[in-house]
Amino acid sequence: MTQPAEAAASAFPLPVRSLIDAGVHFGHQTKRWNPKMRPFIYGARNGVHIVDLDQTARLFKRAYDFLVETVGKGGHVLFVGTKRQAQEIVIEESTRAQMFFVTNRWLGGTLTNFRTVKGGLDRLRSLERMKEDGTYEQLPKKEVSQLEKERERFEKYVGGLKNMGALPHAMFVIDPHQEAIAVSEAKKLGIPVVAITDTNCDPDLIDFIIPGNDDAIRSIKLITARVADACVEGLSRRRDTGRDTVDAGPARGPKVEVERAPRGRGPRRPSNDEAPQSLQREAGETVMADITASMVKELRERTQAGMSDCKAALVEAEGDMEKAVEVILKKGLAKSAKRAGAAATEGEVRAAIAPGGKHAVIVEVNSQTDFVARNPDFQRFVGDVVDVALATPAGEDLGGRPYPGSDKTLEATRQAIAGTIGENIQVRRWARFDLDGAGLIASYVHMGGKIGVLLELGTETPDLAGHAAVKAFADDTAMQIAAMSPQWVEKAHVPADAVAKQAEIFAAQLKDEGKPEAAWPKIIEGKKAKWFTEVCLLDQESCVTPGSSIDKLRAEVAKAAGGMVTIRRFARFERGEGIEKKSDDFASEVAKMAGG
Repeated sequence: MTQPAEAAASAFPLPVRSLIDAGVHFGHQTKRWNPKMRPFIYGARNGVHIVDLDQTARLFKRAYDFLVETVGKGGHVLFVGTKRQAQEIVIEESTRAQMFFVTNRWLGGTLTNFRTVKGGLDRLRSLERMKEDGTYEQLPKKEVSQLEKERERFEKYVGGLKNMGALPHAMFVIDPHQEAIAVSEAKKLGIPVVAITDTNCDPDLIDFIIPGNDDAIRSIKLITARVADACVEGLSRRRDTGRDTVDAGPARGPKVEVERAPRGRGPRRPSNDEAPQSLQREAGETVMADITASMVKELRERTQAGMSDCKAALVEAEGDMEKAVEVILKKGLAKSAKRAGAAATEGEVRAAIAPGGKHAVIVEVNSQTDFVARNPDFQRFVGDVVDVALATPAGEDLGGRPYPGSDKTLEATRQAIAGTIGENIQVRRWARFDLDGAGLIASYVHMGGKIGVLLELGTETPDLAGHAAVKAFADDTAMQIAAMSPQWVEKAHVPADAVAKQAEIFAAQLKDEGKPEAAWPKIIEGKKAKWFTEVCLLDQESCVTPGSSIDKLRAEVAKAAGGMVTIRRFARFERGEGIEKKSDDFASEVAKMAGG
């Protein structure tokens, strides 16, 4: 990445290039807009509003700092995203940040009538304890079935709130237009709202606006992940300052008022003395966290320790998931033997270009959990694998190569590190590009190692490779490959059997739709043309310059640089792509343990 891009990344939690890559700048159709969003709109193209991403980056930094400060002072955040494309993302990121979530349907009164909702949460925890401690086995099957239906109903609607003992101190919303009731309740209670605000929303209802696309999965994922990062940073700051005194996650303690940034709209949130009696706690009261089956399951998936060990660790850590992981690891309870054959779907994709730019490699090294992927020993191992790959001819096996600074092979070192960490670690795949003639190689790594790309361009002369326009085109095209995942460079590279197979699929679709067979050839040709624009890089529409294909941009760059520029090849690795992760029957194991 260039130095200016790095500088931007350090200035803002969400740099503009990342926003462009995720399509955050695409708003709604111009006929479906809220005029109050005019200050946040850059312009319009093809009937669609374009969001001003400079403002998005700046306003997100303001929201990010607010969330870090709120969580750091002991507060907690409620994530709300009930639209289909946001549900899984919200669950994943809010769980990672140890916050709460609503993803199914916002029940009216969730906040304004929290006393009643809290009774439902207590009932849900009670049903989960009954399921775990063997109570179900003492009851008739019909009664167990009714209790399970009740528990599943509670889990569906308020499962993400089960450990929330008090009103949240902030709310993060995806699409405030759809979540109007949730925003209204928060406004009545003076709870600050941070929201991804598309061009059809009313910004006056939001305290911390993040102008951007609230429909695209990539946009939602990018922003939600960074909001979760802010919460994680706040938790870290809270632990460092010893200020973990508010009900802000699974581990709950005495409730105190949290300081907030001044708000321009809405009433002030009630202090402890003003809150309903059922939400107050006496100063100095210690409340033990409810250790639920979902918490035990999460810890077990992260460490593969036994269920009883996981529950004991959570009790010792008072419900703090990260501390519980440390307890498991310190006691050596993570079983590497059980993990030897387990699927490794986490880890990192890393790319590197050798000095001089003539050689480049991309590698994927997998671990079983994200926790281990952040381990310093694992990170060093990935860096050493990259160094080995840079010194290895294309197509050779890395496992038998000497490991840097050791008399062992890379494979022997991998086994030793896997044994020490206690997880299955695999060097899954790698690729090497050796520049053929004049040109340049560009690399791009997305979302901290989730996706990596190598791209080789050919130029008419060596001087053209150093032209600013050519370099910028290479960087933008590498991001395009990461975002849009093309399979081939151009139509000529698509195998004939792949085209024939796609034609068969289209024919089957037309048959199911009842289209007259005489019209199939023309329709299939049209569908194939559209398919080529999806799978061929040169035919794809640019994410950076909507309305222009990559091939058209290539021709414009060649003209500006004064010589021929071609795209020779690319490699795209996505972490865990194609690996099937084993799913354990956790419920059966709980039942077995309760019965034993």
